[in-house]
Amino acid sequence: MTGRAAQLAAARQLAVAPYDRAGVLAHLGAEVAGYRFRHRSQGQRMLRATGFTLDALDRLPGERLADRWEAFEAQVWPRWLTGDGRPPVHDTWTWGMWALVTSRLVRPSWPFLTWTRTTQWVARLPFDDPMTSAHAQLGDRNGGVAVRDTDVRDERGQSRTAGAAPLRC
Repeated sequence: MTGRAAQLAAARQLAVAPYDRAGVLAHLGAEVAGYRFRHRSQGQRMLRATGFTLDALDRLPGERLADRWEAFEAQVWPRWLTGDGRPPVHDTWTWGMWALVTSRLVRPSWPFLTWTRTTQWVARLPFDDPMTSAHAQLGDRNGGVAVRDTDVRDERGQSRTAGAAPLRC
C-alpha cells in the first residue's frame, strides 16, 4: 500500500470511529502537508478554517464523524451559505470543509457538492491521489466542460446551479 493509499484508508477509519476531534486534526495536519498549494501559508490557513468547521461539528449530535457531518449538512451548511454564523475567516470559510471532503474524512452529499468548487479543491491534492487522475480523465472525456457548468436539479426538478455564482473558495 502506498503512503497515499494508507492515508486514505486511515481517513475512512476515522470517519466511522467514535468522533475524535484531536485525531481528525492530527490526521489533517499530515494530510494538508501534501497538498499542492500556491503558497506554503495556505496549509496553515486551511487548518485554521478546519478548526472553525470542527467547532460546528463538536456541537452537533452523532457518535461518529460521519453522523456529525450529516447533521452539519442539514443544519449548519444551509445557514453558512447565507452568511449566518459563518466562520470569521473571510474568503477561506469553506476551507475546513475542503479539508474534510478531499481527505475522505467525510462523504459529502450531491447537493453539498453543487454549491462548492470541488473540482478546484481536487486540483490541489497530491499527484498520487486517485481523485487527481480521475479529475484529469473527466476533463479529457467531457471536452473540457467544467462540472460546475452543468445544471444540477434537486428532487423537485428545481435547478440548483442555473445562474448560481460559484462560491469563492
